[in-house]
Amino acid sequence: MKESPKNSMSKSPSPTPFKYDWGVTLPTHVIFYDEMRYGQRREDVDVRMLEAHGIPPLD
Repeated sequence: MKESPKNSMSKSPSPTPFKYDWGVTLPTHVIFYDEMRYGQRREDVDVRMLEAHGIPPLD
């Protein structure tokens, strides 16, 4: 497989995907969060991994 140059353009049909008419309309989605975490590693923020190690939820 030939490596593409670093300055090559995308093969997307539109460089601005939010302004392109894709031919379908997607419904609006609303997402609610009950907790936000940040850290240096996934192990610091992934709730399932923390619970597996016996660390309780924050709320």
